[in-house]
Amino acid sequence: PARRSVRVACVALQDPRSSKPRFIVVRRAEGTLLAGTWSLPEAEITGATNHLAAAHQALARAGLAADVIDLVGEVRQIFTHRDVTAFVSRAQTETPPPAHQRRWVDPRALSRLAVSSFAKKTLALAVRESSTRRVRRVDRRTLDCSAA
Repeated sequence: PARRSVRVACVALQDPRSSKPRFIVVRRAEGTLLAGTWSLPEAEITGATNHLAAAHQALARAGLAADVIDLVGEVRQIFTHRDVTAFVSRAQTETPPPAHQRRWVDPRALSRLAVSSFAKKTLALAVRESSTRRVRRVDRRTLDCSAA
C-alpha cells in the first residue's frame, strides 16, 4: 500500500532561564501514532495552513505559547504507512511546564523517557541547527519575517 504523506510542525520550546539546554516535551495522546511516547509539541499541517500557524497550534494544544518562533529545518521519517516531514522550529518560553502530560527535559537525558527515533531526530535538529546557522525569524505579533 502507498504511504500517506504527512507534514507536521514541531516546536522545541527552550527555557531561557536555564544554564543547560532544556526543552519541553509532551506525552503523545492515546490513539495517535506513537501514543504514550514523549515528543516535541506538534500539529499536522493541513490544507492552506502553513508551518508557523501549525507551530502555534501545537503550542496551544500543550497549553503553551511563544511570540517568536525560529524555523530551523526539516526532518523526514518514513513509517510503515506514513511518510512524515516535520518542519522543526525553536522558541523560548518562561512558562513553567507543571502538567501531567508535559515536562522539561535535557536533550542528553532522553534515554530516561520513552522517546521515538523520530522525536530524537526533531529535537537533535533544533539543538544543532539553531546554534550553527542563521534561521528565519517570524514574530507572531507583527507577522514580519526577517533574517535573525
